[in-house]
Amino acid sequence: MQDWRSQLERHARKIRYLIGGAYNTLFGMGCYAALILAFGEDHYLPLAVVNHLLAVTNAYVVHRIFVFKSTGHWVSEYWRFHVVYAAAFANSLWMLWVLVNFAELHPIAAQGIVIAITVAASYLGHKHFSFRVGKEEQPKQGDPAS
Repeated sequence: MQDWRSQLERHARKIRYLIGGAYNTLFGMGCYAALILAFGEDHYLPLAVVNHLLAVTNAYVVHRIFVFKSTGHWVSEYWRFHVVYAAAFANSLWMLWVLVNFAELHPIAAQGIVIAITVAASYLGHKHFSFRVGKEEQPKQGDPAS
């Protein structure tokens, strides 16, 4: 049986992802709430687009530096990061629309639900696509970064 330290090391990236994700969620929700309060609930979808651009750029920095500790080319990673989030964003827009129009939730509450749904899929997308490591850079067996 492994001790708690080896378990912690084995899951370090996932733990950093959850910590970074918590910060990113607060940042994104705060921005969205500020935009809704500043421009009104009637504009919730266009404001979601503006919020997406702000939140994804912030999240990229957190993921690159804190979560994946990447040293790859930042421009290509940034674009791959946006591809993962574009897919998540497309799904989040229709979920947001359904939750506001059919479940009759407030846009801010609906956005919180949508964010919760996309967390796991985004992690896998970033791990295997945005911040993927080439064969020559693969971590060795037992490396906690894997």
